Amino acid sequence: WGGVVQTAGDGGRIGGSGSMTELDTEASVDIAGRYLRMVSGGGIGSGANAVEVAVDRLAAQAVGGIYLTESDGLEIDDVSVTVVRVAADGGSAPITDALLSDVVASGPGSAVVITVLDGDLDLNDGSIGTGVSVGNGGTGNILLQVSQGDLVISDGAGLRSMGGSITLRSGSGVVFVGTPEVSTVGGGSVYVLAQSGSVRMSGFENYIDNFQPSQSVIHNFSTVKLIK
Repeated sequence: WGGVVQTAGDGGRIGGSGSMTELDTEASVDIAGRYLRMVSGGGIGSGANAVEVAVDRLAAQAVGGIYLTESDGLEIDDVSVTVVRVAADGGSAPITDALLSDVVASGPGSAVVITVLDGDLDLNDGSIGTGVSVGNGGTGNILLQVSQGDLVISDGAGLRSMGGSITLRSGSGVVFVGTPEVSTVGGGSVYVLAQSGSVRMSGFENYIDNFQPSQSVIHNFSTVKLIK
């Protein structure tokens, strides 16, 4: 991208067999709308240049890594969009994509990095019901970071890395609702940081599991609360 893709409608659909990369290095928004569905046979953004978005709800799948920066709050949940394709003769026809949930990078070593600059990041499992809201299938890492709002992980909306590490960072609080699971397999670690708020768990059933308890850390500068 070198400009901006923007719609005032309900949804946007971006897909392709290759990677989705940004050509410029500016911090301006690349994609704006209400709902965004992204499917890539390669990666989405890069560690050096994330794709900047301003959307309410997101679902994304990629073989490569996923690197996104949201400007003003984001929800991970179901996305099913209908777009209108304009033909060469000027006519048009609707295209409706199948329902997509979650943010998943499936390739070996593929990372997921989502940054929210302002507002909350809310993770929901979606109606497909995988138990995972953000995950990867390889050895890549997962980083979710919220600069000024809360990171809220809803019941069933777990995070899972099949070999990498997971870091959850919030400028305010990290909230576990119900019994979401944050898990890694192998040598990965889990790190949770609430910088100015608290880490809140609504019950003792929540668990962080990386099969190596000595590598799991919950850290905040205020308090850790287990809420019944």
